[in-house]
Amino acid sequence: MQKLPFEIIFVDQNDDVIRSLWHVFGGWSGISFFSGDLLSVASNTVVSPANSYGYMDGGIDAEYVNFFGQGLQTKVQEGISRREEGFLPVGAAMFVKTGNALIPNMIVAPTMMQPGGVPPSNVFYAMSAILNMAMKKQKEITHLYVPGLGTGVGLVQPEIAAQEMFMAYEKFVGRVFSENYHIPKSLPQNGA
Repeated sequence: MQKLPFEIIFVDQNDDVIRSLWHVFGGWSGISFFSGDLLSVASNTVVSPANSYGYMDGGIDAEYVNFFGQGLQTKVQEGISRREEGFLPVGAAMFVKTGNALIPNMIVAPTMMQPGGVPPSNVFYAMSAILNMAMKKQKEITHLYVPGLGTGVGLVQPEIAAQEMFMAYEKFVGRVFSENYHIPKSLPQNGA
């Protein structure tokens, strides 16, 4: 089985989220699961499912600000303000340096414009953006620590969020490996 250049570690304090992720991702190479505090096990790169304006005052994002310092939110918001739209759309991602030696990288990929419930499809778009950014930054990313997306403030049920995350992963892996390895569009005809 082909493998991505980075390992994905799903970590969440909600056991139902981890069980749901294990149910759909279990058995895939390069993926592991941990039920508990993400920051107690993370290294290299963490994922922030912040909102489109970079307010990091709830859920896992508040824990990130407490851990990395208020300067992280400032850095995220400054990066967002430089975008032409003035916000980071659902389905887009941003790579941020945290200034921490153990966890130097963060991928910010919003599941929501503003805090509140979200449609499950936002989880798919956020996971797709996370994977695309991780591949783009593969020289810097070796381990990607991902919490349940949309399962907190977003109010998406763990089973549905896991399915959306898996659909994004499966689509991403299919595209990456078909681009990196030559697959002929049609077989040559006899005598051709």
